[in-house]
Amino acid sequence: MNYFVHYSYALGGLKTTKKAILFTTIIIICTLLSMPLVNGDYQVSIGETFTYTVNNSYWNMQLGSNSCTVSSCQLFSESVSVGTSFDVEVTNVSQSIEVCWNLTLGTNIYSSHNSFGDLGHILGMLFYTRSFAFSFASGWIQELVDSGPQAHLLFFFNTADTVIFDFFRDLADPLEVTDFINPNDDYKQIEGHFDESGSVAVFDWVTKGSHDYTTPSNIQVEGSERFKIAFDKTTGVMQGYRLEFTSEGTVEGQDFKMQMNQELTLEGYTLPAFYFDAPNGLLPGFTWFISTLAISTLIFTSVIIRKRRSSI
Repeated sequence: MNYFVHYSYALGGLKTTKKAILFTTIIIICTLLSMPLVNGDYQVSIGETFTYTVNNSYWNMQLGSNSCTVSSCQLFSESVSVGTSFDVEVTNVSQSIEVCWNLTLGTNIYSSHNSFGDLGHILGMLFYTRSFAFSFASGWIQELVDSGPQAHLLFFFNTADTVIFDFFRDLADPLEVTDFINPNDDYKQIEGHFDESGSVAVFDWVTKGSHDYTTPSNIQVEGSERFKIAFDKTTGVMQGYRLEFTSEGTVEGQDFKMQMNQELTLEGYTLPAFYFDAPNGLLPGFTWFISTLAISTLIFTSVIIRKRRSSI
């Protein structure tokens, strides 16, 4: 399922306000990654290398008679175990447009980039309790679930421009968050918190609610989510993220239950605890883990895989 589709579900109920137009514009711009989108330059240099570790990655899901429990993480085409570390080397910086990088995993190298479009990706992540169920509407894909949740590779942000700060400030504003409510959603809790007081900016998010849809798929689920991401205010380098997500209900008439959590951090950085308490009353048969989620099977639209370093 293309991750831009997740954004359409997330934004389906946006009211016509100034900020709603801003966020809708962000999603449209996400499809135009080759254009210069914001002023200011990325604050990293070619050759800089950053080491990240998969601290936790887990999902437990059921759809009808199918079920799966996996403690691993998918990085591009590879399924890796918790505790795996990998290097991210900056290979090109296109001023305000993007940062290109190589991710080294063992002897394999994967190439991709970060750009302004990552803000749209984050926006889609904030509404997983609703959008993830749609990805299973077409049926169970055993190969996909066996690989574990895919990591969100949001390594570099442009902090020379105020856009990223305004983005998280607006998500932490209760008056702006209400613009995301869809008539098919019934949120008992939806809040954001953005701490800019230190050298590392930290954003927290929590939702709890139910979702009732008949189109484009027949989905009735309830769930809760917590998300946390931290980045250096000067360099824009992601320090880490954590996401946990739980959902249950029916998808196209089949019983559906799901719990996901995942955490990635930069070497030497400890991600603080969640700002918001875990919502209560959902999935009593499941155990909560303090970690983060990752889902989208098509996170980056252009990925170049080079098989072996020795072959270069």
